Amino acid sequence: MTTPRRLLLAALLALAALHAHAATFAPPSQWCYVADCAQPPLPAVNAFLNAEKMALGDGPARCGNGVCEIHLGETCLSCAADCGACTMAAPIRQCKNKGDVALTFDDGTSSFTNELLDVLAVAKVRATFFVLGVEVMRTPAHAASLKRAHDAGHVIGMHTYSHRSLGDSGRVQANNRPVPQGAMPFSDLRAEIALNDVAVHSVLGVHPRLVRPPFLDFNTRSMAYLETAGYVPVNINTDSDDWQLANTPRATPENVFAQFRTRFELIRQQSTSFIHLQHETHQYSVRAVKLIIDYLRAQPGLKFVGLDECLGQRAYRDPTALPFLNPGLAARATLANAKNVSTPVVAPPAARAANATQTANAAPAAATTAAVVPPAVVTQAPTSAAVTVAVEHVRGVLLAAVAMAMTLAI
Repeated sequence: MTTPRRLLLAALLALAALHAHAATFAPPSQWCYVADCAQPPLPAVNAFLNAEKMALGDGPARCGNGVCEIHLGETCLSCAADCGACTMAAPIRQCKNKGDVALTFDDGTSSFTNELLDVLAVAKVRATFFVLGVEVMRTPAHAASLKRAHDAGHVIGMHTYSHRSLGDSGRVQANNRPVPQGAMPFSDLRAEIALNDVAVHSVLGVHPRLVRPPFLDFNTRSMAYLETAGYVPVNINTDSDDWQLANTPRATPENVFAQFRTRFELIRQQSTSFIHLQHETHQYSVRAVKLIIDYLRAQPGLKFVGLDECLGQRAYRDPTALPFLNPGLAARATLANAKNVSTPVVAPPAARAANATQTANAAPAAATTAAVVPPAVVTQAPTSAAVTVAVEHVRGVLLAAVAMAMTLAI
């Protein structure tokens, strides 16, 4: 091969390398197994991906480089050197304070969410809704119900995009085609969680931190991903088992209440706080909520709380925080990438807030912890403009090299 042709090939390969390792989301047909898998708005998805690229780079992932490249598969399990050691073995299952009761509802939003919100409003109880991204995106009325719930002060959490198990089975609740056996690959796990987040944010403008694993299933890999990404997995200790009554003659509010009461009486012998579970997708279960609230209110020493208060955790990320990485890791990522940009950059508020690691994980009422950053040290991510200039400069040089090599080759 002649020298000009070698130059041409090298320049083309370098151009391809600019994009070869960029993390994207696979088409829904490759990871979503429910019918009509409506997706979040494309601009919202692109904004998420661009934020990842700006903070973490294009890769390839290199364990030990100081950046937790979660978008490329690094987690506290696969690369503790960059992502820190894993500390969560299982989801939280009870509240911090004795007597606290948190009502939680899964699988919404649904056609019955507004009816449930009416019941909670009359009872003056603050609840938590773990929603599916596909339900929020598929039906405008469901998105409106989500906004109503949030505006009413209820906590909004995530339940994955399509209700796919985070455990070893990888099962889906309502699949329209065969689902591969076994735990999800990392790319599917990332899509299920990240796009659930994007969907909620596109409606509410907040990034939830609380995640309820579908079927209450989890494994070491999914726990590591959730922890590294800055989420708080939450399961339950008091189940109504309402779903077991679906499509049977026993699907009545009274039977849901009876099942809940039996479970509660058993659990209260072992626990002094309670995280309950019902599904807002079943109207007979929604109509049991008043019965359950009245029963629990009659028990001495119990108090209804939102799940954020129950856990002593913020329900949502700081508005300026990265939406895909534990705040404690964000400062390290932005520092490492800032070193690759020679032009001085102005520290954006998002990066400054990322250094306040204690603030992001504190209870709702906790005081804000100030970030201590020496003014002369740049520890923040480059601005999007700086990144764009740097990338375009490299691309321009390579394109010029391609043009010259083609000329010489001809």
